[in-house]
Amino acid sequence: MGIVYNVSDGHYYHPGGSYAFFAGRDGTRAFLTGEFDNVDELRDDISDLDESYFNGMEQWIK
Repeated sequence: MGIVYNVSDGHYYHPGGSYAFFAGRDGTRAFLTGEFDNVDELRDDISDLDESYFNGMEQWIK
């Protein structure tokens, strides 16, 4: 949604880390849908999601 976070120093995003699957990918859709185990959700297209998916986005940003 226009915000890019630099997580290069975070050990969670390194190979083998808890969030390694996010490295180098747009995680917006996965965060909105809650589908973290589905690689297909790690894409930047959110055009098919309705407004109900966006209600909790501010909480993720905080």
